Amino acid sequence: MKIKLLYFVLPLLLAFQQISAAKSPTVWADVIISGQVVSATGETMPGVSVVIKGTSTGTITDENGVFELKSAAKSGTLIFSFVGFNTIEQNFNGSAALKITLEAAEGMLDEAVVVGYGTAKRGNIANAVSSISGADLEDRPLNRIENAFSGQLAGVYAQTVNGEPGAEMQIRVRGTGSVNASNEPLYVVDGVPVDNLRGINPNDVQSIDVLKDAAAAAIYGSRGSNGVVLVTTK
Repeated sequence: MKIKLLYFVLPLLLAFQQISAAKSPTVWADVIISGQVVSATGETMPGVSVVIKGTSTGTITDENGVFELKSAAKSGTLIFSFVGFNTIEQNFNGSAALKITLEAAEGMLDEAVVVGYGTAKRGNIANAVSSISGADLEDRPLNRIENAFSGQLAGVYAQTVNGEPGAEMQIRVRGTGSVNASNEPLYVVDGVPVDNLRGINPNDVQSIDVLKDAAAAAIYGSRGSNGVVLVTTK
């Protein structure tokens, strides 16, 4: 009797265990994803953002460009992003170490305009800069460079202080700004600040640019508060 009961109970126990195992979810261990991010020149890149695509899981690279993060999935896609560099996506499968190279994004600096050290887009600074080219000077009979300012540059005034022959001309950018202090603009010839434009041959001038506001003349500090006259020779 006991043997018959044992034969009857054992199959029931085995069936119950199989049903319980089928209902229990499979628990997978997290996958450790690691690697290093470098630039196109081979330099390590700290601070690069590394995110698993479609999730909020992410990290940033350390001072050696190394990163490490956990993923609940064995495979997926990592997104690497850094300011000034192209964002790339890299697939991963398992915990193999990754070697990522980021390329510098071309044209990113086109959004920034630097005035003073270099050039800027004409459309952005047309109201702050007036220019005369060397070709314009060749068409005019000039015996001195100061005469080139008369009636040629908006907001720039040139006039003689007295009627003496050879007297210096007074140049003002956007009028008189001070009663007691000097109103003379800053003269810069081929990158060198000078006191005046005396002795410069008009035939040797390639262009004249006048910076007329605080933003355009910011690099020259208080010396450019009355405007800056930039003369480039041939």
